[in-house]
Amino acid sequence: MQTAAQAKQEEDMPRLQHLKQIEAAMVQKFKDADIVNQDAPEDHHTMEFEEKNSGKHMCTFPFPYMNGYLHLGHAFTISKCEF
Repeated sequence: MQTAAQAKQEEDMPRLQHLKQIEAAMVQKFKDADIVNQDAPEDHHTMEFEEKNSGKHMCTFPFPYMNGYLHLGHAFTISKCEF
């Protein structure tokens, strides 16, 4: 809930309002494109392992700190990248 002072302050910030308009437009564009909701192909369950994994993929793995010990969590994360 905004106070009257906060509303007045936002009115005095045209650049902020412009950025909020751009943000709202981009949010609507992503919702309309439905980019984040992708379904697997219909025949995914009948595909061979090589067919399913023939495309490119990317995995990021943060390097462990030099002063820390490797632990099972590192192996788990790398296994998700490899397999």
